[in-house]
Amino acid sequence: MQLPLVSVIMPCYNQGEFIEDAINSLLLQTYNNWECIIVNDGSSDNTDEIAKKWCSKDIRIKYFKNENKGVSNARNFAIKNSLADYILPLDADDKINKNYIEKCLEILLHNDNTKVVYGGVENFGTSSGELVLANFSFDYLIFSNMIPCSGLFRKKDWQRTQGYDEKMVEGYEDWEFWISLLKYGGNAIKVNTACLYYRSKPVSRMKGINMKNRYKLIAYIMHKHQELYSKLIFNYSEKLNINFSYCYYLGIKTYQKDDLLRLQKAKEQYNFRLNEILKKHNFFQRKKILYYWYKRGKLNLSFFSVLTH
Repeated sequence: MQLPLVSVIMPCYNQGEFIEDAINSLLLQTYNNWECIIVNDGSSDNTDEIAKKWCSKDIRIKYFKNENKGVSNARNFAIKNSLADYILPLDADDKINKNYIEKCLEILLHNDNTKVVYGGVENFGTSSGELVLANFSFDYLIFSNMIPCSGLFRKKDWQRTQGYDEKMVEGYEDWEFWISLLKYGGNAIKVNTACLYYRSKPVSRMKGINMKNRYKLIAYIMHKHQELYSKLIFNYSEKLNINFSYCYYLGIKTYQKDDLLRLQKAKEQYNFRLNEILKKHNFFQRKKILYYWYKRGKLNLSFFSVLTH
């Protein structure tokens, strides 16, 4: 029986010093029927030289060099050029343990309702130790991502979505993709015997995002999938904390500002949650809290009226 091919998609932007570690982790896999598609996303380092060297060593490794368009574009490009029915993203500065593909594929092959399978995560580099992941629940996923970027999924399920969102160049594109993949049903399973080794570095794309921009990214996700959030927002669900309440308001203000009724309702629900928190404090404590939120980009001056309530 022919074992199914797995396409490992590897976007790379100036990760030439690490990419050989990622490739070597593939060469050590207990499951051998894979292809690796490296997409050079406009790197200015030695990625081109190293990728070509490995292509000449192993015919399973393929290489494309593109202009810099972001990790979402690179992943979508790789998937479009893949030959397999099963896709595993692997960032060029990360690694997987030797049975990662075998263990994840085994689960996916025998569970039709499962949309993505992933391993545990262990940090290495500037920090170390296990990254504890919450158990999967879609109700929780829409508020916090517990699925690492290296989840194995079917290509046909990727085709049913819009792929990785190429507008999300700053980050959270993997979180938004898992929401798109799972919003119409299906399960995600974590395999404890598989492990992604996530490289921690002093400087990274996610570490470079300030809080204001993080709120903007979450606001975009909530706007794109507002059918998942609107019911919680306007029922004043306790599941929705002040951060997401603000992000929903920000999403409406940014993308639907001409819908004055929805904008007013979004502002009212945020104001309500603000008051629920602030009413427990005196005037000076409220002032201090509001100023802190204002500095972090979670508040604008139009809400300072809550000080007097």
